[in-house]
Amino acid sequence: MEIIAEVLEPQVAASVRALEKLSAKEREKKPNAHFADNYNQLLNLAKEALPEVPNKLWPEEVGKTNPAMGPNHADANYVEIHSYLNQVLAILSQHIEPAEILVG
Repeated sequence: MEIIAEVLEPQVAASVRALEKLSAKEREKKPNAHFADNYNQLLNLAKEALPEVPNKLWPEEVGKTNPAMGPNHADANYVEIHSYLNQVLAILSQHIEPAEILVG
C-alpha cells in the first residue's frame, strides 16, 4: 500500500490534539520509549510519503534512554514532541491536494 500525505495527516493531527490536552506540568515530562517509537514511525512514514521534501526541513527523530533502573523513556519531553509533530503536520498539510467539489 502506498503511503500518502492524506492518510497520515489525520493521524499526526490526532497526536497533536492529544498532547494539547495535557496539563502544563505533564507537558514537561518525558514520555515512555514507545511514545518516541510512535513519533519516529509517523515521521518516517511522512518522509516516505513525501520524498521530494528535503531532509533539512524535517524534524529529527526522538532518541530513547534505557536507564539501568526504571522504564525506558524518550529523550524529549512532550512539549518538544508536540512541536515536532506540528512541524510534520505543516509539511503534510502543504502537500495535500484540495478536495474536488462535485457540482451537478
